[in-house]
Amino acid sequence: MANELSSGNDNQPSVPIALKALVIVLGVIMVVMLVVLIYMVVTKKDSEPYAGSATSQPVVGGAVPHLPLDLGPGARVRQSTMERGVLTLVVETGGGDKVVLFDVKEGRVLSVLDLSAAPSQVPE
Repeated sequence: MANELSSGNDNQPSVPIALKALVIVLGVIMVVMLVVLIYMVVTKKDSEPYAGSATSQPVVGGAVPHLPLDLGPGARVRQSTMERGVLTLVVETGGGDKVVLFDVKEGRVLSVLDLSAAPSQVPE
């Protein structure tokens, strides 16, 4: 009965040394890959670092680039958003609203959408 209560380590097969080495090597590889992943995230560079600016170089010494955009008299910008180098302006004018898409890199208007109420025409 004393033999049944003992730990019985003598009857269990020992873990091969190769399996222990494999577990250690795989653990080291996982740690190295985690460090490489953290390094890549920290040092990631933007493909367009100055996507929101009008030029490919940063503005130096308080100089502001002039971007020509004629909104007309009495017009005011109600909303503006910037995405991927395109400035979207919602402009309130006396005759209705306009949506202006402006490419800040090229310095030109891409499109103007006039939201004024046009008289309805019935096709014949």
